[in-house]
Amino acid sequence: VTDRVVDQIRDERAQRVRATASIAELRLILYSSIDDHPSREQLRKLGFAGQLSKPVRRAELLAAMERVLSHDALDFTQRLRAVVTRDEIVEAQHRRGRLVLLVEDNPINQRVAQAYLDRAGCEVLSCSNGREALAALEARRFDLVLMDVQMPVMDGLKATRLIREREGINQRVPIVALTASGMKEQVEECMASGMDEVMAKPIDRERLTAILDRYVPAVGSLTGRHVVRPAPRPSEQRSEISLARFRELAAGDAVFARGLAASFVASVGKALADIKTGLAEGDLGLVQRAAHTLVGSSANMGATRLQAAAAAIEESARKRDGAGVAELLSGARVRLEAAREELESEIQGGLPPDQRDRS
Repeated sequence: VTDRVVDQIRDERAQRVRATASIAELRLILYSSIDDHPSREQLRKLGFAGQLSKPVRRAELLAAMERVLSHDALDFTQRLRAVVTRDEIVEAQHRRGRLVLLVEDNPINQRVAQAYLDRAGCEVLSCSNGREALAALEARRFDLVLMDVQMPVMDGLKATRLIREREGINQRVPIVALTASGMKEQVEECMASGMDEVMAKPIDRERLTAILDRYVPAVGSLTGRHVVRPAPRPSEQRSEISLARFRELAAGDAVFARGLAASFVASVGKALADIKTGLAEGDLGLVQRAAHTLVGSSANMGATRLQAAAAAIEESARKRDGAGVAELLSGARVRLEAAREELESEIQGGLPPDQRDRS
């Protein structure tokens, strides 16, 4: 059997796994000879989360298994996670990893925080509510917890109080609140629950770096790369989206940029749909919750006009003003469509000519 045939069999089997619903979430690690090294892009396209060369050491195998099982299978193919290789494992062993628990129910907020934490050399486990956070902390020891305040199932304040009650001596984990409200009362409530610090949303990269350095200083660096922030274009002041912030988040990764834009549009679209449903059913509580989610997603992308519309919808819902919500909703839809067009234009403009019009 020739090498080409072996490669073809490997590729077909990997693609078959991803195409079969019952096993599509399996994590795949390619175990191959040292001279059979597909590129990371090839591995992603085939659906592999990692690649190890023969012979493999027991420690490397265990490290690879731990890494790929800590995240969803599609995180690797969608470039949300680095494909696990021997080089990546060795590099991680030369620095002190910082294990962060990110507790955030808003998918855009979660994705933005995840990107910043990844680039800061942190290993991150994400969950969507306080109950999941409690379970994660019972299973593993974390260096830091970033805790959203408003979440379904169990909010961040109650989760923090329960965490503090369950902690043993010398086991106190630093907890930093994530909140869109910088009001004195909110800050005091966070601190009273047992949190150590409050970080305002949208997350600022420099502020996050300072918090990481304060509570869990890193030894060494992940890549030593320096990301240059592109200068904003003059027209951005009139934009629906802060393209400077979008470029900073994407950091030149076209695949991540597409995924981030798609997640933003989907998140905002769902929030607007929930607002419409709540309005139709007279459920202004649902309207208020969806509008709050919309405020967070918009703020993280620098969509200040959409953020303002969402905040106004949230306030109208709080005041039980259904007519006001209905009036604001149509304007928010217009903002979303304009933001979507700007993101598409930005992504297409940043791609090589042969990769355009594929998203």
